Amino acid sequence: MSDSIIYEHDCIPKDEKFRLPDSYNLVKYNNQVLHIYTESDIEPNTEHQNIIVIKNLNTNGKIKIKVEVEPNNNVNILSHCSRTFMYSNSILWLGIFVYTGTGTKYKHIVYTVNSQTGAITKVITDKDISSIKPIGQKYFYFEGEGKIFTWSNLIQLDQPLEPVHTIPHDCFLYPVDWSSSAIAQLANCTYIKITANSEFVELVDSNFVPILTLDVKNWFPNYKPIKPTYYNHNLQQDKICNKIVINNNILLYMEYKNVIDNRDSEIIEPGVANFYCWDFTTNTQVEFPSIELSYYISNLIPFRHSNNKIKYWSLEIFNSIYWSKIYESI
Repeated sequence: MSDSIIYEHDCIPKDEKFRLPDSYNLVKYNNQVLHIYTESDIEPNTEHQNIIVIKNLNTNGKIKIKVEVEPNNNVNILSHCSRTFMYSNSILWLGIFVYTGTGTKYKHIVYTVNSQTGAITKVITDKDISSIKPIGQKYFYFEGEGKIFTWSNLIQLDQPLEPVHTIPHDCFLYPVDWSSSAIAQLANCTYIKITANSEFVELVDSNFVPILTLDVKNWFPNYKPIKPTYYNHNLQQDKICNKIVINNNILLYMEYKNVIDNRDSEIIEPGVANFYCWDFTTNTQVEFPSIELSYYISNLIPFRHSNNKIKYWSLEIFNSIYWSKIYESI
């Protein structure tokens, strides 16, 4: 369930610039929070992470899984490629990518952990678990492939999968509940399909049948286009770009102009990003401030905090260094 993922918690500390690590795994379970991380029992090479730890931050209880692919084979878990969310109300789904150092050196492994009984299952698959995108709690797909599968296939990734629907490779599909709208076409929407680098969204019903297409810019009375930079029109980063992401029944539209830097990572001209947000639950706009960019934004995810405040998580990079940051609505 994509809405089980948590993006902000006190157990993940911020640095002096209010930055967070570039990746971490927190999941909401039965009004409690699970923190999933890795550790090592390999001496003296403790940097070789071979154990998954599932810690209940409310009870301090822990479940530890030692990852083994072959007997006497020390693996290294590449934690930045992990995917975690609740498969059901009691079962945690955990996908990891490991380096084995032998034979087929990299393996994808899926574990399910029953948080009530402690029962654990394990599947080794050749499918890229790091690209899995849940669609609510009925379907999922592999980003960039376009094939949509039923939810139960998440625990059958070692078997051939039969898609129930297909979307173009450059599209994303998100679940929404727009029952707050008095307009029937909007209220009947079950999913929204988005094409990369487009400001248009396609409303889709529960059978994946298109309802209508909308320009999200028209949703926001305060929308103002970003003026292009005339520094050098041959630069890719000179262009005005956009990105749409939906999570927790919230749409976030970012229109931006990237920072311009040289080969020595010296900033020639800062970029700018404008943010426009729509809460489908309340059918209202949520406002975020614009940001001057001295870095690149790699990913965005809007979310609803436990206090119902709407925020977004941003993955940022500059000079080959990644970090993440949380931004609050006005």
